Amino acid sequence: MNPLIIKLGGVLLDSEEALERLFTALVNYREAHQRP
Repeated sequence: MNPLIIKLGGVLLDSEEALERLFTALVNYREAHQRP
């Protein structure tokens, strides 16, 4: 794997707050782009 991806993943896993922000952003993006 790309060392940058591994490093980024480690940073996210080390920070629950960052992980939560990422998850929230993903949910918001999906909701905004999946209109019924």
